[in-house]
Amino acid sequence: MDESARYFEMAAKTLDTYGQPSKESYFNAGMTYMQMRNMRKAEKNLKMAVKIEPLFRPAHIKLASLYRDIGNPTKIQRHLQYAIQISPNLPDAYMYLADTYNNLKQFALAIEQYNKALALSNHPDAIATIACNLGDTYFNLKQTSNALESYSMGKSQEQASPSAQSCSIIGYLYAA
Repeated sequence: MDESARYFEMAAKTLDTYGQPSKESYFNAGMTYMQMRNMRKAEKNLKMAVKIEPLFRPAHIKLASLYRDIGNPTKIQRHLQYAIQISPNLPDAYMYLADTYNNLKQFALAIEQYNKALALSNHPDAIATIACNLGDTYFNLKQTSNALESYSMGKSQEQASPSAQSCSIIGYLYAA
């Protein structure tokens, strides 16, 4: 992995036909360093990708993930909000932002973001996962009827994979 990361960094410094370094190579170097748990180098490379192309959504999502791993909620929120601004019709950043708010015990904000993610989701696995997380948030608030409703939505996703459905099934049984 060390060698892969070095090659990605070397490739990133090679200029494209417009005289720009490669945002994709910096991104790939950052991803490799994240896998190696070298967060300092991962952050440096992912930030370079964003510096080259501020609208490079995948780099914002990965920076948010990196900041989650090192415990920096302010930066998590900032990069997820950028990702949402770049592509407001994709549900993943809303779900990650909701997870962040849930972990910070900002439950009203978490519920709002989970509902946005649900409104944009059409894949059964995503719906089941988001519904489970929403159910967990309601359960944290001791709103059992809302939790049961959310878990029911997740477990009713018949086309979802068993692993995606299992969270809602277990949550439902526990809340019931």
